[in-house]
Amino acid sequence: MSSPAPPANVRLRQSLADALAQYVADEGLTQTEAAVRLGVTQPRVSDLVRGKVERFTIDALVAMLERVERPVSLGLGPDTGPGALLSGVLDAIFPFVALLDTDGTLLEVNRSVFEASDVTPDDVNGRPFWEGYWFGHDPDLQATVRGACARAARSESVAFNAVVRTSEAGRLPVDVRVQPVRAEAGRVTHLVASAVDVSRRAATEAAWHETEAQYRTLFESIDEGFCVLEMIYDDGRAVDYRFVEANPAFEQHTGLVDAVGRTACELVPGLERYWVETYARVAETGEAYRFSQGSAAMGREFSVEAFRVGPAEARRVGLLFTDVTEQKRAEAALREANETLEEQVETRTHEVRHLAQALTMAEQEVRRRIAHVLHDDLQQLLHAAQIEARVADAERVEAVLDRALRLTRSLSHELSPPVLRGDEVGVLLRALAEQNRQRHGLDVAVEADEVAIPEEHLRILLYQIVGELLFNVAKHAGTDRATVRAARVDGHVRVEVHDEGVGFEPPPQDALRGGGGLGLPTVWERVTLVGGRLDVASTPGEGTRVTLDLPSADA
Repeated sequence: MSSPAPPANVRLRQSLADALAQYVADEGLTQTEAAVRLGVTQPRVSDLVRGKVERFTIDALVAMLERVERPVSLGLGPDTGPGALLSGVLDAIFPFVALLDTDGTLLEVNRSVFEASDVTPDDVNGRPFWEGYWFGHDPDLQATVRGACARAARSESVAFNAVVRTSEAGRLPVDVRVQPVRAEAGRVTHLVASAVDVSRRAATEAAWHETEAQYRTLFESIDEGFCVLEMIYDDGRAVDYRFVEANPAFEQHTGLVDAVGRTACELVPGLERYWVETYARVAETGEAYRFSQGSAAMGREFSVEAFRVGPAEARRVGLLFTDVTEQKRAEAALREANETLEEQVETRTHEVRHLAQALTMAEQEVRRRIAHVLHDDLQQLLHAAQIEARVADAERVEAVLDRALRLTRSLSHELSPPVLRGDEVGVLLRALAEQNRQRHGLDVAVEADEVAIPEEHLRILLYQIVGELLFNVAKHAGTDRATVRAARVDGHVRVEVHDEGVGFEPPPQDALRGGGGLGLPTVWERVTLVGGRLDVASTPGEGTRVTLDLPSADA
């Protein structure tokens, strides 16, 4: 089986080179003389003579042929008639090539052109080139071709893009060139027009433009910051980087304005060395790197993905990043809030435990008082009544039993005072005042007009706390007078217990939480647990004022 024939362009290049080598041999030229005659260097003549055809382009070989003074056979057909020099060239190559007279008249076109379009040689030969079938669909294009021919006739080389007609419905994008062919003296003798199919290139460019448009749309619409930077080296060491490209979100995330074309150290004086070293490592190794890092110089924290862009020698790095400063601050605040909450829970747990202990002790104290009354008072009275009954003294028995009855009634009132069943604060406070007058000789003035507490648990708490405060006055203040005031203030019921006794140095707020100080810690805990507030103001020698706020609804 015979091997396939080489492509037309390969055959043409070989024929051109062979013809030129034969010309040098026929003329008996030395390599130096041939170099001058053909307008090339002596090494190029050496390549030609030795058959190094692959080192030449068709254009270079044609340019050398144009300098030959006599016809040269190319071995591609007869060498007679006008254009004999290029006739073989025209027929051997596929791209459009035409030989024109200096006035633009078409003399010859390569055969492959007629195979690719609905036209015959008779349709175009001998007519102005611009009136050819390929341009007749577009008057503007005809004018362009005509002008190109006129300029080429004046020894200019002209190039332009065009869409030519190949059939009634067929169109083809091409690159067109019209060049002069000069004689030895530089006179233009002919014109050569060529056209190269660029449809694939056009499709590739269109696809590239579409891809670029899609990339640009994505580039400009993403919320993340994106940029391409180029590393800057000094004596082999990365010292800075220049921003080559940045999307609109870049400024929002970095705060840097007009960054493209400027360096990082120029935009952010004092920028940490870490950033340069990190991006240099990515550029040099090609290994992508994802990290989160703060910059004191920029006052921001970033989540960054860095990757190399382009070849290693370009030393370019792409960054996709987000400013996470607020997110980190929120996370830190949340951690702090959790820590604070844990501390508060721990503190409140301690307070509840302490209060539970205090309530247990209070309950035990009530039990002791009841036991004391039953054992030391009521039991003794009943025993006395038993003795009196034995001696049949009815009057004395009646008197003893009357005392026992009063004692039991007093004990019953202490355990569940009837005054707590109403919501009038004034009634409650006056009952406490009378109780302290009878028991301790303390004269208590009450100021509490039209103040009510509808919540029973708050009335019980108020009764217990004010009772304890008045007992403290009677026991520790060194005075026999006190004042209790009650009023409604901003949705709270405020009660003040004031005396002008010896006073004391009040404990700080932390001490109230920890215990100590005339039973005040227990009072403080019980008040705060219901959402109230307790303030103690006292100066040694000037008396004491205790203010109690309870969150009671307005009756």
